[in-house]
Amino acid sequence: EILDELKQNNESQVLEVKEAFFTDLKHFKKTNQIIKNDDFATKNVKVITSMINSGGGNFVVGIKDQDWDDVGVKSTDFKLLRGKSKISELKEAYSKKIQSYIELKVDSSKDVGDYYELDIIEHAGKIFAMFNIIEISEQRLFDEQLFSVNKIVHKRTNNEGDRTVEMIPGDIKKYCKDLLHKRKSNNK
Repeated sequence: EILDELKQNNESQVLEVKEAFFTDLKHFKKTNQIIKNDDFATKNVKVITSMINSGGGNFVVGIKDQDWDDVGVKSTDFKLLRGKSKISELKEAYSKKIQSYIELKVDSSKDVGDYYELDIIEHAGKIFAMFNIIEISEQRLFDEQLFSVNKIVHKRTNNEGDRTVEMIPGDIKKYCKDLLHKRKSNNK
């Protein structure tokens, strides 16, 4: 279903895919060695917080950018999990590792886990991380409490290229007010 949407519409404000969550893919493709890349993983956390701040969406790990090849994470991120051999153990450890990393990177993260569901699924012998992300609460918008990473707030756009964009601090109040107004208009 998500692959069909990608082939028809590409990535969008509400759909993002990445080949891996933690793995340095440039290094992997050059050397075939798996190493963790904190900058890459932090960018993925920014995708999640930007989707929460912008109305929700789906984020899938295990699909190549651009060509939408469903490669899974067995040959990338799973290799970073030491001491696990059973698929069920790997899936559980991967889920915990991702969730712990999100909590570590998101400022005031006490309730960030309430805004996404993470499923580690197996399809056609491949493993994927599927995030179903819900929109930020009206109370958080009213309080202008958007989620941030390293004290920087991000939102999603429909622009080509990088759809996760940094917000200017002076624009947050208007953004929250506009989003609240849009939700109220949609509920009429």
